[in-house]
Amino acid sequence: MYTSFCFGHKLWGQDPSGDHVVNVLLHPTSCVLVGVLMLRLALPGAWWVAAVFAAHTLHVDSVAWVIERKEPLPAPFFAVADLAWIRYSAFPGRRRYILLLTLILAAMLSKSTAATLPLSLLLCHC
Repeated sequence: MYTSFCFGHKLWGQDPSGDHVVNVLLHPTSCVLVGVLMLRLALPGAWWVAAVFAAHTLHVDSVAWVIERKEPLPAPFFAVADLAWIRYSAFPGRRRYILLLTLILAAMLSKSTAATLPLSLLLCHC
């Protein structure tokens, strides 16, 4: 998380508008990825789940406050790792496995609670 702030500081200095744009872009990206993930899992009402995820009040602070980037930053990595796991379990391969491990590592480096990702992947597999 703090690394993203360092990159942001290098890009736009003390101006917080760049950080706000990043947070605003991370949230809809996560929402679309949640919808795609729900479709891949063949859950009924997949886009309703994504809509509730998008509009839920829990995410308002995460998008509005710059320092709350710890919430929207790991979400795309988490969702893409879930999608990569689904793809890897259907078509195993070395490149897909390395991509999956990279996404898991990126999610864990974004937020420590993403340590639950390997367990959720195993549950998804079962």
